[in-house]
Order: sequence, then structure tokens, then C-alpha cells
Amino acid sequence: MSRLKRIFSGLTWGVASMATNAIFQVAFTSVMARALNPSDYGIVAIANVFLRVFSYFSQLGISTALVQKQNVSDTDVSTATTVSLAISIGFTMLATVAAPLGAAFFKIDGLTIVIAALSLNFILLGAAGISQALLRRASEFRKLAQIEVVSYVVGYGIFGIGIARYGGGQWALVGAVLAQSLIVVILGYWYTRHPIKPAHRLRITDARFFIDFGSKYSFIGFIEFLTSNIDSVTVGRAWGAVSAGYYGRANLLANLPVMLPSNLLTRVMFPILSPMKIGSEDHQRSVLFAIALVGGYASAVAVGNSWAADDIVKLLLGNKWVEAVPILKILAISAIPIYISHVISVCLDSAGALKEKLRIQILTFLAMVSSILVAYSLDTGLRGIAVGIVVAETIRLILMMNAARYTLRLTARMLMGVSSALCISAVSEILALKLASGLVLNRDPASRLVIEIFFAIPGAWLGAVISSRVVLSAELLTFTRTRFPIIASILQIR
Repeated sequence: MSRLKRIFSGLTWGVASMATNAIFQVAFTSVMARALNPSDYGIVAIANVFLRVFSYFSQLGISTALVQKQNVSDTDVSTATTVSLAISIGFTMLATVAAPLGAAFFKIDGLTIVIAALSLNFILLGAAGISQALLRRASEFRKLAQIEVVSYVVGYGIFGIGIARYGGGQWALVGAVLAQSLIVVILGYWYTRHPIKPAHRLRITDARFFIDFGSKYSFIGFIEFLTSNIDSVTVGRAWGAVSAGYYGRANLLANLPVMLPSNLLTRVMFPILSPMKIGSEDHQRSVLFAIALVGGYASAVAVGNSWAADDIVKLLLGNKWVEAVPILKILAISAIPIYISHVISVCLDSAGALKEKLRIQILTFLAMVSSILVAYSLDTGLRGIAVGIVVAETIRLILMMNAARYTLRLTARMLMGVSSALCISAVSEILALKLASGLVLNRDPASRLVIEIFFAIPGAWLGAVISSRVVLSAELLTFTRTRFPIIASILQIR
């Protein structure tokens, strides 16, 4: 299959699974938020933060290394499976033993058993990662989409909601996570039928590639984890489970609308960009296209999410979650730098620039810690923490843009054009929502949100059209017109 066909196949099936999952996720979140309390979400959110300390090393990047490897034999698959499961089982045991320490640190009753139960997910993810890596190598995006949708519907739609309706509280969320991962394992093996027999004689020479690449990848992921979760740790430690629940739901609503399409694009791009020559025209324009597409979408959605935060929270979560509204208004803006940085980060991965990426993550972590310490010392509460996140993520974006210029060999003119386009998209969205503001007075949240979306969509489209006419380079427009004619037609690129 040609590179272009692989991209189209991946995007097509990814969009289908994303749209389906988004519909189910909104529906399931709405139902479960009414059946559960903020403290239920808070306990599980804190347990997940604690477990993510172990999660990056529990997988050791084995599945990513399997995608990266040029040629893969049955011996490689057996070796990867053996290493992945051995490490996953070890970290499940370690997390279970360390669970009381997590409960003592956060001072939350009942946290120990939740951490121990969720740690079982390491083993399931270790088994599932091998199948998914093989499917990604083979560009089997249709099967990956089916696994994603079915596992989510069964995990959350059947187990999660079922347990919640019978008063299971936090165990509804725990059961949903474990059930979803188990379905991924079953379907993944059904589609790949790869060797699952452990390697009896695990040779260091066979495992070295997976361990070397995976250890570097995992360490960078661990630094990313510290950076992206220090705010949740601070909230949980300083303000408790209820505040963590409000902050966690606001964080989810801020990121979810942008996370799904961004992850879709980068998941397709990673195995396709890896063999491309850095600095070639195809590589440059592919990276620019991804930044412009995700960045333009993120800018429009983030502005709309922040503007309509009150209506979104009341409609999706209910009135008991109104304290999440001011947090969402701020955190929504952070989605812009977060997901543009995410696109560039994946491009650095595909180029093997792990050292540069590690430097950026360390600097971002220091910026995040400094911002949160300032907010905490000034006693600005959850809003101050949210502002700190926006500041730190903006610093990360600046560093990523610099890496895109020197490591990915993009010119300053290219980056300036894309950055200007994102600003135009945001301004266009603000003006569109400003026009809608006069029509939403004295209406219920559902009606207001419908009107705001009705104005937001053409506002986003107009911003994209203006950008393509004024600031985007002719080379990028030609690339879009020849490689992605549907998008070019929507934006009227000629």
C-alpha cells in the first residue's frame, strides 16, 4: 500500500472510530457523572496519577520499538511478548506493594485497594501492546478502529454504567478500565494470532534492541508524565478528593475534544514518517500540514470550549459540577499549546531525536513546577494552578517550535506562517461567538450550546479560509491540494 493510501486509510478509519467513540464517551460520561460523586472520580484520578509513575516503565516502550524495527520475525515477537509480560507483571507487584504509600501520601481512605486493583491493568496493557504494534506495522487501521470502539462500548457502556447503576461508586470506573483492556487483549490476539509462547531462552542479543530503545522512550515518557500530572498531584494533595474530582473533570473536558483527532493523526503519522528523510520536501510539508491541521482545529475548539464552559458543564455533568466551570474556562486554552507540541513531539520520535525531546521535557517540567509553586504560594486555588498550566505549556510550545526549526529543518518562514494561521483561527472563533452571545440570553444550557456551536463552526471555517489566502505558504497549499483534496475543497484551496 502506498504512503498516501496508508494515510487515507488510517485517517478514514480513525475518523470513524473517533466519531463513534466521541458519541459514546459523551453519552457514557453524562450517565456516569449523574450516578457517581465527584469524590469517586477524584479517588480514581489520584490512583491513576500514582500508577502512572510506574506505567511508563511497566511497558518499557516495547510496542513502540516493535513498530520501529525494520524487520520483525516470530522470534522478535516472542521476545517482545516475553519481555513485555515479565516487566508488566513485575510492576503490577511493585505497584501493589507501594499502594499503601500512595494512600498515606494523599491521605485518602480506600485509595490502597483502588491502586492495587487498577495495577492489574499493567498486565493487560503489556499483552495488548504487542498485538496493536503488529496491527500498526501492517497499517491495519480498520481493525484497530474496531478494537477501540468495541472495547470502549463494552468496558464503559456495559461494565461501567452497569456497576454505577447498582451503586458501585468508584468501582464502576475501575471495572470499566479493566474490562476495556481485557477486550483489547482478546480482539487484538484474534486479529493477529501472533506467537504467544514465551521465549524459553531469552538471549540478550535478541532483547537488546527492545530494551535499549524502550528504556530511552520510557524515560522520556516518565518525564512527560511528571510534567502533565504534577498539577493533579498538587490538587489532590493540597485540596483532597472532591477538588481533584472537579479539576479532573474540567481537565478531561478541556482536552477530550482536541485529544481524539490529534491522537488519531499522530498515531497514523508515526509509522509513516519514521522511514522518511528528515528535511526532504515530503517530510517538511507533512510536518507542517500536521501542525496546521491540529493547531487550527485546537485553536477553534479551545476558544469555543472556554467560551461555552458553563453550558458544557451543566449539560454534560449536571449542576453539582458547576465548580468545575471556572477551571474549564482556563484549562481549555491550554489545549492549543499542548496538542501542537504533541504533534511536533511525535515528529521528533519518528526522526529518532530522543535526546532533543528529553531536553525539552526536562525544561518544561521545571517550568511547570515553578508555575505551580507560584500559584500555590499566592493561594490562588485551582484557578491559579490552571493558569500555571497554560504558562508552562506555552513555554513547551516555544521550545518545540525551536526544535522543529533546527532538528526537523523547518524554516522560520514556514513556522511563522503556520503560527499566524492559528492566531487567525482563534480570533475568527472569538468574533463568531461574540455574535452568538446576544442570542443566548435567558435560554437553557442545551439551547445556548446549540446556538454557540451553530456560530462556532462557520467561524472556524472562515478562519481557516482566511489563513489559506493570507499567511500559509504556497508550497503547503499545493501539498494539501494534491495530497488531501477533500480538505482543500472544504477550505476552497485552489
